[in-house]
Amino acid sequence: MTSLFIKAGLAGCLALGLPLFQDHALAASSSNVQSKCSSLGTLKKGTNPSTQHMNCLLTQTAIEAGIPPEIMKAVATQENTSWKQFDKKGKPAISSDHGIGVMQITNQKRYDIEKLKYDIPYNLKAGADLLNDMYNRSDLPSILPKDKAVLETWYFAIMAYNGTKPVNSPLYQSTGKVNTNAYQEKVWTYLKSESFIGDTNIRKPSFSVKDFKYNPKSTANINFLKKTYTLSSLLHETRYGLKKNDKVFASWENSSLTQVRIRKAPSTDSSFKWIKKGSQLAIAGPYTFDRSNGSSNPFVWYPVSVPGQKGTWYIASPYITKMLSKPTVMPVNGKSRQISGKAIKLSTITVKRGSTSLGAVKANSTGSFTMKIPLQKAGTVLKVTYKDSKNAVSPAATVKVTAK
Repeated sequence: MTSLFIKAGLAGCLALGLPLFQDHALAASSSNVQSKCSSLGTLKKGTNPSTQHMNCLLTQTAIEAGIPPEIMKAVATQENTSWKQFDKKGKPAISSDHGIGVMQITNQKRYDIEKLKYDIPYNLKAGADLLNDMYNRSDLPSILPKDKAVLETWYFAIMAYNGTKPVNSPLYQSTGKVNTNAYQEKVWTYLKSESFIGDTNIRKPSFSVKDFKYNPKSTANINFLKKTYTLSSLLHETRYGLKKNDKVFASWENSSLTQVRIRKAPSTDSSFKWIKKGSQLAIAGPYTFDRSNGSSNPFVWYPVSVPGQKGTWYIASPYITKMLSKPTVMPVNGKSRQISGKAIKLSTITVKRGSTSLGAVKANSTGSFTMKIPLQKAGTVLKVTYKDSKNAVSPAATVKVTAK
């Protein structure tokens, strides 16, 4: 973390009444994270763990803090490209602006400085808590729906981790062009290129220079004039919340590619087969880290069962998306003037006859919905889908209109 946070971040947290976490809580959590990653090695003072050991430490720290690991790792990469806590001589990695370790935590009284230097889990947990502090700030714009599992909602928190200074304005004030040198823009690049291997488009709001008030020549913080943004495009949840028996499908946003690899082991060195994009899979257990010798891959692998294939296969986390269930629809007959059923709460239900839309309605807080429809002839097939808060559309449920 750069000196921008030294100047503004701590004062901002105090002014906003954000929690200054206790050292004993950091220590307890750090110990728990370390134990969960012990199978990948033992941490030694002055020695950097392997990349996959560090991948595990970053992942577990993020999960315990309620942060998408993809966000945590992208910030860590921007702060310390190689995820090194120590230099070649075994001394703590300290930047020219006094940032310490992997997460480049600045010299602040609320931390144990020696632990920041030599205790890797402690350093990571401090960075995670700072990210959470930034996400909870009330003076920053919100990206809706404000759900911590949704990657797109972290844009301004990432910006604030470094500082809400003019240098980090999303747009150049003079031209309106994207400020690719802004801290959060660099993190966004790592987010897409590493955790999602350059395939997935993690969206950002459409900004206007009128959204931000500041003097480009000043070091004063940006005044955010627009307080909320809503994205209408597909949003992306962290891939780390999947559990055994969850239904997923093989996904790849590049429309020119129609197949995805599955492998016999969690490694890019293992044998593989191609499956069609959109193929339905079932999660067979918890994720695991890459077993390739010396691997620097920041993503994880999920064991999956694949229809038509024997045994357990593995698929990289960027290439799967959790499936939505179909809505439940009550029978419809030729005298029905409404259609009803159940879907995800507050989702938007659409009813179609062929390519013709018969209308849309919002489900209530329990997921129930009822929508008026014109009379339909017996034998007509209606398709019912819903769109959730992340703008994902469910598979269609079909109902055939009966005579009575």
